[in-house]
Amino acid sequence: MLGGLRVPERALNRIRDRWGADAPDVIRQNPYVLAREVAGIGFATADAIAMRLQFDLKSPHRICAGILFSLEQAADMGHTCLPRRELLATAREILNLGEDLIERSATAMEDLEELVSEDGYLYLPDLYGAEVAVAEGLAAMISLEIPGEPLSEIERSRLSEEQFKA
Repeated sequence: MLGGLRVPERALNRIRDRWGADAPDVIRQNPYVLAREVAGIGFATADAIAMRLQFDLKSPHRICAGILFSLEQAADMGHTCLPRRELLATAREILNLGEDLIERSATAMEDLEELVSEDGYLYLPDLYGAEVAVAEGLAAMISLEIPGEPLSEIERSRLSEEQFKA
């Protein structure tokens, strides 16, 4: 079965290393696991494999993989999150499915902590954690008192108001 996947030999080796003799069964149950766990296989390849296996287009596995892919694409463009509506619209285009199915899957992913929702935005958990850590670090830096002599009136007069506040 693995030979019929139409993936590069390196990816086949990674699949064999990861699942061994169980690989065909794992892939039949959820071909989208390949996109999550095998370097070199993305959503499009996993989706093509799923189609060859006649996997259900409305499968929760497919919908969740499409949502994650949408957020990963946004991350590749420098975004740590997307507004919920924008993410759902992007996933709808990729999956060619109705918004209600995608909305239900996104909510289930939140419940399983595969997505983080805050203030109307959805994040991948690792990016959310990174953003929180950066914000906390900046807040800590802002609260630091910088040792040294206060600026003299002459030194202060050379600074713009914005520079002085900084």
